[in-house]
Amino acid sequence: MKKNLTKLSVVLLSLILVTSLFAGCSKTEGAKGEQIMVYNVGAEPETLDPGLNTSVDGGITIINCFEGLTRLDKDGVPGPGIATNWDVSPDKLVYTFHLRKDAKWSDGTPITANDLKYSWERIVNPDTQAEYVTQILMVKNAAEVNAGKMGADQLGIKVVDDYTYEVTLAAPTPYFLEICAFPTLIPVKKDVVEKDPEGWATKAETYIGNGPFKMVSWVNNDHIMFEKNEHYWDAKNVKLDKLKFVIVVEASSALTAWEKGDIDVIGGPPPAELERLKSEGNLKIFPLLGAGYTIYNITKKPFDDVRVRQALNLAVNRKQICENVLRAGQLPGTGFVPYGIKDADGKSDFRTVGGDYLPIEPDIAKAKQLLADAGYPDGKGFPEVTYCYNTHEVNKAVAEAVQNMWKTNLNINVTLENMEWKVFIPKRQNGDFHIARGGWLGDYMDPMTYLDIFTSISGNNDSQLASEEYDGLIASARAEADPEKRMEYLHNAEKFLMDNAILCPQNFTVQTACIKDYVKDATFTSLGFWDFNRAYIDYEVKNAK
Repeated sequence: MKKNLTKLSVVLLSLILVTSLFAGCSKTEGAKGEQIMVYNVGAEPETLDPGLNTSVDGGITIINCFEGLTRLDKDGVPGPGIATNWDVSPDKLVYTFHLRKDAKWSDGTPITANDLKYSWERIVNPDTQAEYVTQILMVKNAAEVNAGKMGADQLGIKVVDDYTYEVTLAAPTPYFLEICAFPTLIPVKKDVVEKDPEGWATKAETYIGNGPFKMVSWVNNDHIMFEKNEHYWDAKNVKLDKLKFVIVVEASSALTAWEKGDIDVIGGPPPAELERLKSEGNLKIFPLLGAGYTIYNITKKPFDDVRVRQALNLAVNRKQICENVLRAGQLPGTGFVPYGIKDADGKSDFRTVGGDYLPIEPDIAKAKQLLADAGYPDGKGFPEVTYCYNTHEVNKAVAEAVQNMWKTNLNINVTLENMEWKVFIPKRQNGDFHIARGGWLGDYMDPMTYLDIFTSISGNNDSQLASEEYDGLIASARAEADPEKRMEYLHNAEKFLMDNAILCPQNFTVQTACIKDYVKDATFTSLGFWDFNRAYIDYEVKNAK
């Protein structure tokens, strides 16, 4: 999932937000018995439509307002969601889900298997143009339906009755139950969506979900307010009465608000403050299945030459980026798939087995030779190109570091351009860039969550790669039942990306956060989501400060 850490380019607006967002949000809230928590979501989400969202900030809102067939626990293990339980056929191709009869939408109407059928057919429908259609391609005939070669009636799903939903897969998929908890496969309410396809997910009154919380107001570029969903099947265990997502983009401004007590939870405090926060005991570091990298538009000169891309990759000092810029224990990105995903044997790590494709410190001699071979000796004649990134202190610092490395080591000039998230994403998707910041958080614990984003069918394939060879490797991995052969296809797919320098990995990420000590049971998963369905404020601790 695309990692969005920021959105706003004007510092003054951030400062105004810090002083105005929290009017009426006193430190003693809760004295009347209400449980209220404030979380900084950072940037305003591009979309909150579960089927169309691709970013982490949007995903955090979605999983707190919606629920899929399954729901992930704090360890990322799928458990009951809308479905109380499920049966799996011996060949692991057919899943029969038994739905809760007390599962309801936030407007009080019941959820049935037909809601799931509608939602999944909507995702695979080519007219929807869901960027994350790859998340459903394990379902039988999904690829053919999405390509317009088959009708929706041939998709491998079946409504047995109102509370029994059957799914047939094209091949055994070890992460399928995890995917069932992911926003893309979460059900949406048909009558609400069809009445206003473009706007239903932009207004509180039509944002009808089925999760622990319901949206009650949304003030653009300011905050989103949620309340406990009284119709949620497990409402008795939801402790928060209100949940407020504030939109403070600049990390330094968010930290100031957190230290004043105006925000309870923030992610990504400024790198310059990490050592201080750590010494004060105020820094939390969580494992994260994430990667930070740069992508090239391989259809634009000079990046249509693999030697240029390889040269730039070898000129980057990954150790320096991790130790001097990020400074929170990140590991150098020597491949694309991060540590934390098991290989075929269930014991070894995919990254360890795959090995290092790139050096931790730059190989300047080889990089210069590759650039010369491409026709740019000592950088001469290299066109001026632009590196775009979405506005944030961390993104800016990394971009400046990489810009300097390329100038120092290869004598090439790169112009930096920052932009708001809602401008940045379409620019990448449309291929309107030379070089761009990239960040990806895994959506499930399998290498496929990284590797399928570069297939030609993927809406997240911003590099514009169109390779039959690569598509074939991913398709073979999807169809392969043997775990060892399947993993071999995935290793070969990563090797293709690295050998052809489709992207420039820089680091494997962690999540830094500041959490007030009175915040209890707020769950952060290694997939990058904050789940507040069990969270609460200990007001005895808070009001004692």
